[in-house]
Amino acid sequence: MALVSILLLQGLLISYTFPLSETFTQKPLFHNDAAFHWYQMKVMVNLAEQGHLTGYDPFFNAGYIGGIHSNGSAKGAAVIAILFHRWISEIVVYKVMSILAALLAPLCVPVALSWLGFSRFHILVGAVLGFLLWWASWFRWMHTTGMVAFVFASYIAVLYVAAVFRYLHHSSTFASLIMLGLAGAAALLYHPLFSPPVIGGTAAYAILNWRTSHLRLLQLLIVVPILSVLPNLSWMYSMYDHGNLHALATRGYMRLVDITLVGRELLGLYGKSNAQGSVLYAPLLLASIWACLRAQEQRHRQIAYALTVTGVMLVLFAAVGAAVPTFNSVDPNRFTPTGYLLLVIPATVGLVQIVKKDVAVTDKPLVRIFARAATVLFIFVGLYAINEVRREVSYADIGHYGVRPPEVKGLGPYSEWVLKWLSRHTTKEGRVLFEDSLGRVYDGAHLLGYYAYQADREFIGGPFPFHHFAGFWDRWLFNRPISGIEFTDMRQYFDLYNIGWIIVHTDTSKRYFDSMPGVVALDGFREVKTYRVDRPLSFFIKGEGQIVERTHNRLVVTNLAGDEVILRYHFYPGLKSAPAADLTASYFLDDPVPFVKITNPPKQLLLEYR
Repeated sequence: MALVSILLLQGLLISYTFPLSETFTQKPLFHNDAAFHWYQMKVMVNLAEQGHLTGYDPFFNAGYIGGIHSNGSAKGAAVIAILFHRWISEIVVYKVMSILAALLAPLCVPVALSWLGFSRFHILVGAVLGFLLWWASWFRWMHTTGMVAFVFASYIAVLYVAAVFRYLHHSSTFASLIMLGLAGAAALLYHPLFSPPVIGGTAAYAILNWRTSHLRLLQLLIVVPILSVLPNLSWMYSMYDHGNLHALATRGYMRLVDITLVGRELLGLYGKSNAQGSVLYAPLLLASIWACLRAQEQRHRQIAYALTVTGVMLVLFAAVGAAVPTFNSVDPNRFTPTGYLLLVIPATVGLVQIVKKDVAVTDKPLVRIFARAATVLFIFVGLYAINEVRREVSYADIGHYGVRPPEVKGLGPYSEWVLKWLSRHTTKEGRVLFEDSLGRVYDGAHLLGYYAYQADREFIGGPFPFHHFAGFWDRWLFNRPISGIEFTDMRQYFDLYNIGWIIVHTDTSKRYFDSMPGVVALDGFREVKTYRVDRPLSFFIKGEGQIVERTHNRLVVTNLAGDEVILRYHFYPGLKSAPAADLTASYFLDDPVPFVKITNPPKQLLLEYR
């Protein structure tokens, strides 16, 4: 009944806020990162049609290697899009996957409690807590902002940890161990950051049970990692291999180092001074500590210890993990709600004990007073959280954790203007220098992938900030502030990357290009301003030729002339030509990635990554 009730309630609220009627329309769900994930899916679908998992993407960064290795968050949706691309578009697939993740995530908590052998009352309480945390915390923002896979993976991690505990506690068969490994492989493919809470929870529980379950622990620690990693080894190796080929910026989202975040978020502060707290956090921690100290059954106490320690460690890691450069790539701040989600199970144990007043008569009066006060506090917090859910599903212009409904808004005015402008003012003969916005000026999303693919134009930079040397966002260009680039250097960059047009939105960038000789201002829209670069357009640094076809993993060059031709496209090991030609690397300026040099080229060739 708890599962059915939560599923029906979640389905009702999602169908209202999404709304459900937009599921199978072509109106895109493009808020924030969702538009970037659409582009990742599109790249993988196009590559899969050619039988590849990775391939050359000429639309960005003068060519880079895209595909499964650069798709950390949308591989699950991309796999579904590949399987069903003949019948439904990537836009529809993403919306369906978003709805399914929203429906199933809150169910993970009650199922986990059931697997751990808790009572029906525990399951009901845990179901309510998991449901409220999905709506009234940063999870809701993450889900509506395009981090669908991470939120669902966090809930799956709770379920997976429960399966691990169940295996260690019960006399499970070897078949169940195999199933754990295969389930881990699927979850790892869906989102690689599913693993940190699982590793932490397993390690904590293993330490507590090493003496009584060491043989089963050894089996678990050997078999499950092997089965989980082996099916994913190809894309994991590809991610490692190609990660060295890009000049990744050291900046990024969710990398703030501030230990005071822990206290402010415990107080429930949200959207103030980088704090993304929830009114649920402090009660979850309080009830978890109570479970660690007062749980009557030893197994319940061990579960509480393991998950409370892991959850607290994740919260601390979220606050200060970015201080270690190695951890920057996982954007540590995102793990705060995941840490508190792990506390839901021990908090359920503690809360049930408090609510049932399982305090011995012989306990000190202070303990009984605390239990009664805590009961009142939890009731108040529960009512407050229910009101937060009411506000969250409201279409009114009031504060929301996530996107104010409806979630599916389609293309906004910026996108419509940009696409028309690209069609009127640009051609395929040159590239567009586009200033992306960390604050997502362009209709609240990172839409460069959609713009480039729909308009069939090449952009210099990347479909998402931070990932490439030639990236351009908020006054930051070629890995430095735009104001620090001399005009003579900028002209060299224009020539190297074959830049013919410029789109900017910040005042600093406008002043820079307004004063630069050889750059002609065109028109604009709101804070957006556009320019044309007064220079001959050519994709050839040396030699002559013509680009006649350009799409994912397919670059057709004809009428090649000269003993040596150098393209204004990046070279990567694995780039091949048909017919076979002598392809080598040639470096220019301070770009860490070389360009394609062809010695004694044939009249025509096809470039692709294999």
